[in-house]
Amino acid sequence: MSGYSPWVGLLLAIILTCGIAAILGFVTLRLQGHFLSLSTVAWGLAIAFLFGNIDELGSHNGLSGIPPISIGALALVEGWQIYFLIWGIVAGVLVLLYNLLDSRIGRAMRTLRGGRK
Repeated sequence: MSGYSPWVGLLLAIILTCGIAAILGFVTLRLQGHFLSLSTVAWGLAIAFLFGNIDELGSHNGLSGIPPISIGALALVEGWQIYFLIWGIVAGVLVLLYNLLDSRIGRAMRTLRGGRK
């Protein structure tokens, strides 16, 4: 769609999702008791209804005509290829988090939170 790279779309999707989640979380976490649990269900229903009725997003059918993700000349078309891409990203993030927690800053964070000495 529009000639943009799907990688840019993925990056923007992550940024947009985190931003909206932070806003909704800020609003929702001010509630207490059963209102908190009811509001999380209500947000889920409202967002599904909203995105299901926007014609620009393909309504309930979703978007079509999006080019597949490709790494170099390899186009990730099959589900198992995307599966390994996702788990590769998860493994990379875990390695980065392990290195962060093992760094000087990570040790300081653990000490402040009463973690492993």
